[in-house]
Amino acid sequence: MLDDFKRMLATYQYSTFTSAYFDSENYRKFRSFLLDNLPTANVTFQNIHLCSYKEVKQVGREIVEKHTENIDIKVPYTFENELASEVIAKFGLKPDENKIDEIITYIKNKMELKKVTDVPVFTNINAPRNGCTCIDWIYDNNDISYYQKIPIILNAISLQGPSDDFSKGIYVHEMYHALTQRNKGFTKNYLYTETLPIFMEQVTVLDIDESLIPAALLKRIISIKKNVIELTYNSFNEDNIQNITSPQNYILSCLLAINLFNIYLHSSNKGKNEINSEINKILMGNKTLEEVLDKYEITPEKGASLVKKKIKTLK
Repeated sequence: MLDDFKRMLATYQYSTFTSAYFDSENYRKFRSFLLDNLPTANVTFQNIHLCSYKEVKQVGREIVEKHTENIDIKVPYTFENELASEVIAKFGLKPDENKIDEIITYIKNKMELKKVTDVPVFTNINAPRNGCTCIDWIYDNNDISYYQKIPIILNAISLQGPSDDFSKGIYVHEMYHALTQRNKGFTKNYLYTETLPIFMEQVTVLDIDESLIPAALLKRIISIKKNVIELTYNSFNEDNIQNITSPQNYILSCLLAINLFNIYLHSSNKGKNEINSEINKILMGNKTLEEVLDKYEITPEKGASLVKKKIKTLK
């Protein structure tokens, strides 16, 4: 069977998963600076408001509705794995490859428009902090065209860990994954896929309480350091491409998102509205992420420079 990485690339129509940044002297300098300067001790985030997951959902939905022009997405007609069960009942556990187009048509006809804010959310306060958009392929298939043709089947959103202001940003993050995935090929590069969701985490914090921005940025910087360490280790010890690209994805996306948010933060209301408009063009399939990054001259190098400045203020 195809491995998960190849299935993912085909499903979302990413045409590349590389970046020259990781082969550059700029990255090597950034890695050295990060490892030498960022505190390794556990960081206590001040002024973070604990709340119920009910509040997390309410605030997250309000922020997505505020910033997003169209929040409708295609989803299964039911979220209790009924679609997968029905498809398997009709076509069998291992359908013939010549049935692919018929299966895809059947799946598409069984999906309906639903607001992303109405997608079921499952929570677990006792688990490590995490968020996930739960995607279903229904079948494991050797034919790459199955994954190229299948629509994005979003079953649910999962939120884990403490319920607080950070959780609100994570919820918005996951809804923006769903919104970007409405349009296959919204970015050509897998390494960019976390950029808009991470950017919207920062926007969420700005909307909730501007005083929380330093804490939210520090949280992301710590995440970058974790992924830098993981990438350094895996580069010497792993031969699985996904073990290299996964930390690269979070490092690069974080740096791009931090650069974009810095522009957004220091823009006038007119400038903020323009950035929102550009992002909505991405969500609606009228622009690619790369086009918007180019428009604002956003680069990982600029993001790394901002991270260095933030770390220096911690000393």
